[in-house]
Amino acid sequence: MSSLDQLFAKVKQVMEEALQEKRGRPKKWRRGRPLPDRRAVQTVIMLLLGTLKGWSLQKLQERLSAYHNPQWRRLCGLPLSEVPPYSTLAHRSHNAKVKRWARVL
Repeated sequence: MSSLDQLFAKVKQVMEEALQEKRGRPKKWRRGRPLPDRRAVQTVIMLLLGTLKGWSLQKLQERLSAYHNPQWRRLCGLPLSEVPPYSTLAHRSHNAKVKRWARVL
């Protein structure tokens, strides 16, 4: 598990550095509630874990929300209260901001 811990530590470091940068044009107004950058980064890290382990979105959500086994939440840096439900995770995985953050990796 130590190599996985090291990988996620590096990913979190890269994402934090990218969050600090402010580049590009000002954002256009869009309908609906915008997804904060923090949530988009958390979603990308969760999706990365699911991809590395070969889990579906449903299995990923089950593993992250398991109360008795916090190792996957700890790896992603999430408290139990911030693990989104399956429908939210599926919706966020198609968000343009999440896809943009995934390209940073």
